[in-house]
Amino acid sequence: MSWLFDRLTDLAVADRLEIVVDAEPIDLLAPMLQRAERLRSTAVRRGCPTPLDAWIREPKQVRFIASGSARAGVLFADLGEHDLGVAVAAHSPGATMQVDNVTDLNSLLDTLITMRSYVQRIPN
Repeated sequence: MSWLFDRLTDLAVADRLEIVVDAEPIDLLAPMLQRAERLRSTAVRRGCPTPLDAWIREPKQVRFIASGSARAGVLFADLGEHDLGVAVAAHSPGATMQVDNVTDLNSLLDTLITMRSYVQRIPN
């Protein structure tokens, strides 16, 4: 699992991070996503953007995408080499990894958001 810790660390220290969650029940993830929204240079999206071509990646932005919906394949198709794609409760082509349920996703998000908050507290 050191590769996962390494990937989460890379996301945590990124200049710009976008977190996209398209998984149910989203209510369980709401407190975690609200924590993420308070972090500098961190954008949070709930659901799949419509239309997808309106989804523009900012320069130097990495993405954490988690999806358990039928649109997961479309979301994961845009993953770059520094992004992390998490399929929730199902296999999805293009995903980097899979978790069993939203509770596991919540734990993964907690780790990422906590790491990012610590990184942002370190003086340059």
